[in-house]
Order: sequence, then structure tokens, then C-alpha cells
Amino acid sequence: MSITRKTLRLQATRLLTCMIAALALSAPSFMARAQDQQAIVVVAAPLTGTYKPLGDLFLANIDTMAADNFVVPIDTACNAETAAGAAAEIVALEPAAVIGLPCIDAFDALAPILAEAGIPITAVGLQTPDVTNGKNGLVRRVAPTSQQIYRRLATHLADAWRDVPFAIVDDGTLSGRQLAEQVGALLAEASLTPVFRDTYRPLLSNQTALVRRLDRAGTR
Repeated sequence: MSITRKTLRLQATRLLTCMIAALALSAPSFMARAQDQQAIVVVAAPLTGTYKPLGDLFLANIDTMAADNFVVPIDTACNAETAAGAAAEIVALEPAAVIGLPCIDAFDALAPILAEAGIPITAVGLQTPDVTNGKNGLVRRVAPTSQQIYRRLATHLADAWRDVPFAIVDDGTLSGRQLAEQVGALLAEASLTPVFRDTYRPLLSNQTALVRRLDRAGTR
């Protein structure tokens, strides 16, 4: 899967919006523990590896969302190995909360350890439905589930595309195929069928062939 800077910026914009909400939601819990001393909030984000630009954008905006330097950034690199290696450091800090963990592999590695230590997590951007299960009630999610996203999108498209020919084209990635399949199935429940389905290659210098196929299929 190719990750472009534009994609990372779009992801960061969505996740930073969630981060603002996450800090607002977590504020009462960690401020209550800061009556006599400064509390610590760990921001677990990818600060190395492929997703480092995403983590950098997290940190670049932390100062506008945190007060009194409560925030300690911890690298998870969006992978299980790095996240698990950071577990001891996070637990030793005795933070009032851990916020971030936008990647499911890092979340899965850290969540059981933090739950055992009694450290609450606010997961930012994770769409996997069961992230809040089995963690002793210490995990909250600041994001809709993938199914909620699919259903909301399908509802909007069913209204917009009711009387027009439409196509469903995915980018060949796992997430793209899942989105196309799930939204397509929900549109079928609403008695809407695409006139054309295809997969395209995002890295091609042009998409002339795809545009021609779409035109022949009668889409707008």
C-alpha cells in the first residue's frame, strides 16, 4: 500500500480533530489526580517509521490542546513491537491517561498492559468495533466504528444517487475494497445497483483508461 503525504495529512486532520475531543473528555479524570501534583498524560503516537509524519503533526498541535506541560509523547511507530517495548516506560510514568494509539497493532499490544496497570486509554481514530471490549472499562474510543461510517455513507449516497447511474471504484487496498464492498452491499439493500465496478491503480500517471470505461458505462 502506498502512503502519500496528502493521505497522511488527511488522516492527521481527522485524528487531530479527534485528539481535541479526546483531551476534552479525558481532562476531568487526569485533572482530578493533579490536585497536589502535576499529572501526566501520555500521547502515544507514531514518532518513527512510515507514519512518522502523522505523529509529527500530532505533536505539532499538542501545545494548543494541553495545559501546564502535562503531555509526554511516547513513540509507538504504529507497530506492535515498538508499542510493546514502550509499555514499561508508560507504566513507570503512572500517567493519568494515555491518549492516541491511532494504529490497531500498537493498540492491541499496549491495551492489555495498560488495563492491568489501571491506566485509562482514549483511543483516537480507531474504527475496529471491539477496541473497548475486555479492558475493564478503561478504554474509550473517539471515532465512529467502521460499520457506522459505512452505513452513514451509504445512506447519503442512496439519497444522492437514487436517480443517476453510478459506479463503485476502489483503489485496490484492503481498506478500499472493504469500503467498496460494504457500501455496495448497503446500497443493494436500498435497491441501488452500480452500472460499473472496478479497481484502479492510484500510482498510474493518468487514469485515461478508467475514465473511458466510466464514460462507456454511462456514469456522470
